[in-house]
Amino acid sequence: MKSKFIWLTSLILITIFTNCKKSEQAQPSSSSTDQDPFMVSNSVSVADIGTTNKVITIAGKANTSGSADGAGSIARFNHPMGIQLLKDGSLYVADEYNDVIRKITPEYQVSTENLNTGSYGSLLRPLYVGEDDKKNLHVIGLVEIGGGGTQQWLFDPGRNVLASDGGFYITHACLAKDPYADFFWSSSGYGIFVSYADVLNIPQHSINESTLFGDPNEENERGFRLTGLFTGRNNVIYFAHNTGLYKHTPSGVDALINTGTPLGNITSIVLNADCKTMYLAADGYIKRIVNGTVSKLAGPNTAHPDGRDGVGFDADVNANSLALGDHENALYFSDTKTHTIKKLQLK
Repeated sequence: MKSKFIWLTSLILITIFTNCKKSEQAQPSSSSTDQDPFMVSNSVSVADIGTTNKVITIAGKANTSGSADGAGSIARFNHPMGIQLLKDGSLYVADEYNDVIRKITPEYQVSTENLNTGSYGSLLRPLYVGEDDKKNLHVIGLVEIGGGGTQQWLFDPGRNVLASDGGFYITHACLAKDPYADFFWSSSGYGIFVSYADVLNIPQHSINESTLFGDPNEENERGFRLTGLFTGRNNVIYFAHNTGLYKHTPSGVDALINTGTPLGNITSIVLNADCKTMYLAADGYIKRIVNGTVSKLAGPNTAHPDGRDGVGFDADVNANSLALGDHENALYFSDTKTHTIKKLQLK
C-alpha cells in the first residue's frame, strides 16, 4: 500500500503549516508542574471496590458477533475496538472485524457510516476512530489482513476521503482529542503526532526510548506502537506501552508513572476534567487511580464468563477502550470478547 497525502507535498509546507497551527494549540498554564496524582509505587495496594458500579449493555448482544444496525440489543458488532464519545452523547465505534465504523445515538440506535475511500483502497480492520469539531472523521486501521502495517484515514463530513497515510512498516496507534483545540493526538513508532481537519501526522514529540524502554536501538522502532494515549487539561500527555504507564509534561519531562505497582496490559487511558482521577482499561479490567491509589471497578467474572450485566464484579467485563461521560457519571467501553458496547455507572 502506498503512503499518500493529498494536500501536503513537501517538508517546507509542513513547517509553514505547523507554525500557523501553533496558535490553535493550548499553551501550558503556569500551574502545570511535573507532579501528578497518578504516581504509584510498590507500597500501593490494588483494592477490589467494584461493589456499587452497575454495568449495562447499551448495544449488541453478549457473545453474539455479526454485522447489523438497529436499536440496542438488535445491533451486532464483531470485535469492537476504539470508541469516541461526542458532546451530544453519541458514540463512534471502530468495528474491527466488520471493517466498518459504527455510530450509536444517545438513544442507543446503531448505524453504519458510509465511507468513500476513493482510490486509496479499502478500510480494513479499524482500530481507532474520532470525529473532530468540523465533523471530519479520523480512523486508524490496518494496511491489509494479516499485515503488520497500519493506515490512517481522514474523511470529510460527507464521509469522502480527504487524505490517507500508512504502509507496511508504519504503526499508527491511538487517537486522543485535544481538550482545548480541534485536533487529534496519535502515535507512530516512538513519535507523538497531531492531525488536523486538513492534514495528518505533524510531528510533536519523540519519546526517549532508551530512557523509558531501555531500548537504545532505533531500528526496533519498526513495529513499535503505543497501546494508550490521552491528553489531560493539565497539558500532560499520558501514554502506555503494554504494562508501562508514562507521562510527558509541559516542561519536557518523560517519566514512568507505575514504578512498582503492576497495572496489567493497558489498552485505554482517560482522565476526568480536573485531572485528579485516571481510568484505565488493563487486562480487561476497568481501574481507577486517585492520589496514587489503584482500585478495580469492574472486570472479568471468572465464575460466570458470559458477558452478563450486573453490579460490580457480578458483571462480566472485558474492557478494551474507554470514554468518560460528559458529566463524569459513567464510563462507556467496548467489550471485545463479547462483541458489545457497555456502560459502567460511576454515580
